[in-house]
Amino acid sequence: MSKEKIISIRLYEDMLEALDEYASSEKKGRTQIIREAITNYLGLPKEPLEEKVDILEERVNSIEDKNEAIEKEVELMREKLDSESKKSIALREEVRELKSLVFELVRKKNS
Repeated sequence: MSKEKIISIRLYEDMLEALDEYASSEKKGRTQIIREAITNYLGLPKEPLEEKVDILEERVNSIEDKNEAIEKEVELMREKLDSESKKSIALREEVRELKSLVFELVRKKNS
């Protein structure tokens, strides 16, 4: 295809929902689905190499988005683990103090 041009279109909400559902089921982006639809509707020749590049670019973008989400999840898990570790350390210290108190009480009782 020649240079890409950016356009803006208006769709009814149900059309957009259907487009998104179809794109998701095909594991493609909106742009790719719309390009394919226009190509098929107008009987335009397909340009396989550029089409494949578009598909790969959309998949890379999708993977990057998923990776970013996973990184955020990992960071939240690290924060939670750090918080739990601090709680664990505090509990261990309390147990040591309690053991010390019990030992002291037992020692006083036995003396």
